[in-house]
Amino acid sequence: VITQVRPERPTRLSPTLHETLAVVAYHQPVTRADIEQMRGVSNNSQILRSLFDWNWIKESGFRELPGRPALLVTTPQFLNAFGLNSLGQLPPLHDAKEAFMALDANAPKS
Repeated sequence: VITQVRPERPTRLSPTLHETLAVVAYHQPVTRADIEQMRGVSNNSQILRSLFDWNWIKESGFRELPGRPALLVTTPQFLNAFGLNSLGQLPPLHDAKEAFMALDANAPKS
């Protein structure tokens, strides 16, 4: 029961994972192509797979474009993992990567 309320999270997150998570959190809903464009590099499918596996992101509909790409958003488990009650508590966007690294360092560990 406790793992459902407070899922375990890795103790260290890579810079690539931080950047990807920041793009989703601050710009949601986003597509995989949006993430690539904002980061300026191709997505590592393992990073997105990890975020899905940890239930930190989910699909939330589809963009009305050819191919109907999935829209990605954060989940309540993402908020919980970083000790947030809402997206409004995210640090200012001036440097989202640094902000998430700070959140990661200060978040209570499971």
